[in-house]
Amino acid sequence: MNIDILVINALLDSFMKVLARMADIELKTGLRTGEPEQKNDTLARGDISCIMPLNSTELDGSIAISFSTPVILDLAQRMLGDSDDENEDKIATALDLTGEITNMIVGGTKKILSEHGFDIDMASPKLISGENHKINHHTGGSTIILPFYLDSGEAFLEINFDRNTV
Repeated sequence: MNIDILVINALLDSFMKVLARMADIELKTGLRTGEPEQKNDTLARGDISCIMPLNSTELDGSIAISFSTPVILDLAQRMLGDSDDENEDKIATALDLTGEITNMIVGGTKKILSEHGFDIDMASPKLISGENHKINHHTGGSTIILPFYLDSGEAFLEINFDRNTV
């Protein structure tokens, strides 16, 4: 199978499995996908994002996950239960959760790719937040963005990579 398609499918599969297992959100019960498209700017589509490099002998790239504030707060409530925390504490928890969700998705992706003979190295995720923040992928490759529409708002998965010529 083509490495490009394999990486994209593994990321999508992992994203949907994490939401289904951890937050009880599935395609048939509140998660809808939009059409993938080429992203030609660095502006994040959500309020809280996490970017993580992916490297192997076959490719060099990164993924980014960006959540609107209502979505990540909804995920936090679903995954961690009700909280009486102040709003600032909820936002801090949401930031931490964004990194953890990214780790789970990339971990699942790494497992799928290893089953197909590809060894992917992962680095620590980098959290980025704030109005109009930017996501800077570290390769010159093209970026594909895939929107997800949840009952509480939007999330976006960005995939950026170059194939290595080793």
